[in-house]
Amino acid sequence: MYKYKLIATDLDGTLLSNEGKVSVENRKALAALEKKGVHLSVATGRTYAEIPPEVLSCDAFHYLIYSNGSVVLDRKSGERMTACIGKETANRMMDIFADYALHITARFGGECYFDANYPLKESEAYYRIDPNHVLCVGEYGHGREDFDRLVRAQEEIEVFSVYFHSDAEREACRERLAALGDLYITSICDTNFEIFNIHAGKDRALARLCEHLGFTAKEAITLGDSSNDLSMTKTSGLGLATANAQPALMAAADGVICSNEAHVMPFVLEKYFAD
Repeated sequence: MYKYKLIATDLDGTLLSNEGKVSVENRKALAALEKKGVHLSVATGRTYAEIPPEVLSCDAFHYLIYSNGSVVLDRKSGERMTACIGKETANRMMDIFADYALHITARFGGECYFDANYPLKESEAYYRIDPNHVLCVGEYGHGREDFDRLVRAQEEIEVFSVYFHSDAEREACRERLAALGDLYITSICDTNFEIFNIHAGKDRALARLCEHLGFTAKEAITLGDSSNDLSMTKTSGLGLATANAQPALMAAADGVICSNEAHVMPFVLEKYFAD
């Protein structure tokens, strides 16, 4: 019996290569871990539709934590455990966003939407949008000219991701959002926020999944690279940061492993699950 029963891994900058691929080495290690009886879960800020098909095709991933923990999916039973932003709060957030120069994506119903009046690629430099975000949303997102009306009509929003032109406006917006209460505000880089329900987050989603499986988060290993992995890194029994991780995550982690380009899963397999 191994000390840890579950591994939850972030995707971008962690499991995925810089080209957004799951390496052959990672695939083989995932299969070996599954054979050893280890539970395996994705833990990503992406929504369901943004998870690459090659990740979804990895049968070893029986569980998905997505939209920054707003949804936990048991792929075997189809059960979904959710914690989303309600309509009233989402509309108040949209009122606040209207006062700043920013680029928004909203995730709901497992899909990602952005305002087609502000095309993603053309907005990248002005709003200082992370290149991985541009690639991901460009491939999987839906541009809508009626974005504002569409978002305001939703009963539940999984995540808002916003990028700012100005650092000062970013901080001012953060203060106003925080005053609404019941929101969890984190980031994947210095120019954005990822905002979701206070009861979501990768940490709480991890705890819900572990409870669902009959053990605690202290019996889980987490792998990540950015600030939105910080909560689950602190919550898990063993929180590991990749060598390419943001300094804050490295400082909080229990250990630093190889980079995402050096195949994280074989590293974890050999170090923590050797016979």
